[in-house]
Amino acid sequence: MWTFWSFWARGSAVTPKRFRKSGIGKFRIANRKPERPIVMTRKKMWSDPMIRHSVIAVALIVCATWASTALAESEPGIAWQSLNPTQQRLLAGLEDQWNEIPVERQVRLVRGANRWGKMDPEQRQRARTRFNNWQALSSEQREQIRDSYARFLELPSAEQRLVRDNFERFREMPPEQRERLREQWQAISPEQRETMRKRWREMTPEERDRAGDRTEDKRD
Repeated sequence: MWTFWSFWARGSAVTPKRFRKSGIGKFRIANRKPERPIVMTRKKMWSDPMIRHSVIAVALIVCATWASTALAESEPGIAWQSLNPTQQRLLAGLEDQWNEIPVERQVRLVRGANRWGKMDPEQRQRARTRFNNWQALSSEQREQIRDSYARFLELPSAEQRLVRDNFERFREMPPEQRERLREQWQAISPEQRETMRKRWREMTPEERDRAGDRTEDKRD
């Protein structure tokens, strides 16, 4: 049996006959407010600190990216006419394509030409030898050298200096001793090499010096 309360609570679109004449059901249905979606206005969005900071951060990133791209595109390259005669002579093979070379590579080439111009004949010969040796390496060997250099840059300055000193000591050895050391190093397993590296890193500077002295005594 229909009652006024059951009809009103249900909010049904079906109006009982006794309410149709009075219009109560029609009034209820006509005055039902449609459900409004929850929409955050611009004012409310901007009043939220998290949203406001996120919008500002994104805007700054976009502006910085655009500015750096525009600066890189607008940065003029190094004009071939601005190079001195020595630089032009060393880079003569790139003259026709010079304007097509990216700016950062032009800078590296000019710096390399400057270093070459300051070398004596012996230094230039060593540079040629290193370049020829690099060209003769396989892609895997080059990648290993790049990885080793990246690990070297991660070392503390004191350890980098020690590595340089050991390398200079190695270069001063006679060719026969250097070859023996290479053969000994290649003969051990990768696990043994890693153990030796770890032990070397854990040594104090004094212990490393004593180890180097013992090695020199064995060679003598």
